[in-house]
Amino acid sequence: MKLFKDKKVWLILFIVLIFFGTLCKLNFSVDTYLLFAAKDLSYMREFLQSGRIITTIFFTFLMIFKLDINIIYFISYILAITFSTLSIYNLYKLVLKYTKREILSLIVSVLIIINPFIIELWLFAEAGIMMFAIYSSVKAVTYFDRYLESKSNKNLIYSILFMLLSVSSYQGVVALFTSLSVILIINKSKNIKEFILNNIMMLLTYAIPSI
Repeated sequence: MKLFKDKKVWLILFIVLIFFGTLCKLNFSVDTYLLFAAKDLSYMREFLQSGRIITTIFFTFLMIFKLDINIIYFISYILAITFSTLSIYNLYKLVLKYTKREILSLIVSVLIIINPFIIELWLFAEAGIMMFAIYSSVKAVTYFDRYLESKSNKNLIYSILFMLLSVSSYQGVVALFTSLSVILIINKSKNIKEFILNNIMMLLTYAIPSI
C-alpha cells in the first residue's frame, strides 16, 4: 500500500511508541476492573446506554469468546497504537496542505494528538476504541475540509458518517472536530455570509451524529 511506503508513517509510529510503548503492560482504571468483574455483561449495557455502540460491540464480541484479559488488553493496545499513528498522519497531511512545512506540520499534529489529556485515556481497556474515536474525528475534519473546497454533498456526508463513528465510540474527543473545523472555516470563508453558512454546516455535521 502507498501508505506504508511513506516514511512519515513509520516516523510517527516511532513517536507514538516512545510516548505510549510503556503502556503495553496491564495498567487499568477502576472502570476497567468493573468491566471485567461484570460476569453478566451488565457493564456493557452502560456503554450502550451512553451511546458508545462501537465500544459495546467490541467488548461483547471479545467476551463472548471468553478471551483472556491479557489478550483483550493486547488487542486494544495494538488498535490504540494503530489509530494514534493514523490520526497523527492524517492530521499531518492536512496541516501540511496549508503550511507547506513538513517539520512544523509534524510537530503541530503530534502535539494535537499526543497530550496529557490523551495519555489518560490509555489507562482504560477500551483505549483502542477511544483512539479510533480520535481517528474518526480527524477523518471527519479532512472530509469537511474537502467540502469547504468543493461544496460537494458527498464530502459532507462522509464527514457526518465519520463523526457518527466517533460519537458511537467515545464522545469525549469529538470536540476535536469543531476545534479544527473552525480554523478551516476562518481560512476558507471569503465573506461573512459564507462564514455563517460554513459554520452552520459544521454545527450540523457535529449535531446530527450527537443527537
